[in-house]
Amino acid sequence: LGRATFFRHYRSKEDVIFPDHDRLLERVRERLSSTAHGTALAAACDAVRLVLLHYLDEGDLARRRYALTSTVSALRDREIVSVARYQRLFREYIAERTAGGGTADLDVSAALRAELMAAAVASAHNHVLRRWLRGDSSDPVRELDAAMSQVIALFAPPATALDSEGTTVLAFRTG
Repeated sequence: LGRATFFRHYRSKEDVIFPDHDRLLERVRERLSSTAHGTALAAACDAVRLVLLHYLDEGDLARRRYALTSTVSALRDREIVSVARYQRLFREYIAERTAGGGTADLDVSAALRAELMAAAVASAHNHVLRRWLRGDSSDPVRELDAAMSQVIALFAPPATALDSEGTTVLAFRTG
């Protein structure tokens, strides 16, 4: 295979190593746009499952790539960039849903909250994925579900007195 032929099919040598993240990102974006989840965070937690399932489908190939990226710094850098792209997609999606259609309406606190949520989704996913890649997880899908439940719990509104067990009586004036 000549150099010109190789680069006609691949943008770089690294493209041979990594999965097609552009296509996978598009699938995640489509999942987000068609979600029935009530919150943006729950939708992101669901959509990240596509990424895990992609790696699981690759099986041993994904594990060999992980071993390679663990030893080659240029490949590790490329992996970091890929993770940042997913996190940015989640942040933008959460911010848009939070602002009701436009990120320009977000205040600094809401923008930070969207960033933190996206980072938590990406971090929890990567934790589960790496456990599976190292052979430390026999059921990564179950682990991902548990991790995403923890992420959602991190950002859940605090429980109020109305959420506790017992009887609550409310009185309202009419008129």
